[in-house]
Amino acid sequence: MTTQVANKPRHWNRIRKAVLTILFGVGLLLTGGAAFLALASMRKPPAEREVAAKVFNVEIFRAERLDINEILVGYGTAKADREVVLSAQVTGEVMEVHPQLKVGRKVLASGIDRDAAGRSQDRPGDVLVQIDRDVYQQRVRQVEGKLREDESELSLLEQQRKNNDDRLAKSAIDLKLYEKEVTKVEQLFKQGKIATESDVTKAQLELQRYKDFWIPLENERRLFPIRKEQIERRLATHQADLRLAQLDFERTEIRPPFAGWLSEVHVERGQHIKVGDPLVKLIDASVVEVPVPVALGDFTKIEAKILAGEQPRVEMAEHETAPPRWTGHVVRVSPQADERTRTVKVFVRVDNREQKEPLLPGTFVQARIVGPAWKNVVVIPRDSIVQGRIFVASGDQSQSREVHVVAKLQSFAIVDSGVERGDQVILTNLDVLSDGSTVKCLPARDFEGESKQRLQFRRSEGPSEGERAEPTSGP
Repeated sequence: MTTQVANKPRHWNRIRKAVLTILFGVGLLLTGGAAFLALASMRKPPAEREVAAKVFNVEIFRAERLDINEILVGYGTAKADREVVLSAQVTGEVMEVHPQLKVGRKVLASGIDRDAAGRSQDRPGDVLVQIDRDVYQQRVRQVEGKLREDESELSLLEQQRKNNDDRLAKSAIDLKLYEKEVTKVEQLFKQGKIATESDVTKAQLELQRYKDFWIPLENERRLFPIRKEQIERRLATHQADLRLAQLDFERTEIRPPFAGWLSEVHVERGQHIKVGDPLVKLIDASVVEVPVPVALGDFTKIEAKILAGEQPRVEMAEHETAPPRWTGHVVRVSPQADERTRTVKVFVRVDNREQKEPLLPGTFVQARIVGPAWKNVVVIPRDSIVQGRIFVASGDQSQSREVHVVAKLQSFAIVDSGVERGDQVILTNLDVLSDGSTVKCLPARDFEGESKQRLQFRRSEGPSEGERAEPTSGP
């Protein structure tokens, strides 16, 4: 009992301490809260700001209706339409060379010139290289001597034939006379009027002698055509030898087959050359040709024109961002496609006589071939279309529209719905715009300015309904 009484006061002391601790903590919290509220009541509220509507600065493109041509792009290297390497056709020492036998010099071919009075005169052409001619000239003279011998032998044979014919004619007459005489003697002998058998035999022997004389003449007459044919064959052989000898003699002088410029020179005076040695390279750059591989899909767009005899116009530049510098026409196409590259090669002819500056052979160019025509269509930049829709600025608001793309020409698109002439197509901030967004339009870009910037279109020449343009190049 004593132990229980002693423990009871201790238990109540612990409870009293716990309650006091809790009350003290609550008092502190209340005091802190009251102080915070007092301080908060002393703070002034911040000034309120009006929320402004967001405005997007946008670039716009003013839509137009145009007549345009699709352009097919390809690359090629210009080559001279006429180019030849002149080689030696005879062997010998180079005795003379043209005084201006240097790369870049122009040389003239043989032809006909007209003077101020309109009279024509032959132009022999320039002698580029002259090879030692003595040996070839002696060969010509030697063959000419053989020909004279053949002609003399042929004349002699003809005279012999005539003489033989005369002797045959005379022998034929004599033979007939002796035949008549022998017949007469034989008849008289049979009648017993004259002579003896010995006289008849003598007459027959005399007749036989005339026949023996006539037979060789006749045989010789038959041999004359054979002998003549032999001489004529020999004469023909010598005539062919003469032509070859004269040709070799002419080949000792190397003349240009056409007027042009020397692009390579491989010979000099005193050099000994053999048949086949290259001497000079000559090009005629007045007309050049550019083989251009075109994709099969693009080729089908101009194939009908070419088969119909048309020659599509081609503009060329030294690189894809340069403006056109030369013009030409497609004149022919390869009869087969390249199975590796899946292209068809078209050949563009460029007449340098019609250019402001010549297209030099060896120049790498980008060719822009005028393709199918599109009439009265709306053209807009392709990058203004996002998932088949565009934004159009109407006043200060953006409107979303669905468009239908008919064709894509490099970075432009032809559409037939959703855009009309005069619409302001938005080009920038397309990822943040929505239907009804507030926009501020920067100065409008039109088709002409956009085409110059992108170097893909140009205004076509000549009058037309509305505006005409032709696309040119593009990356």
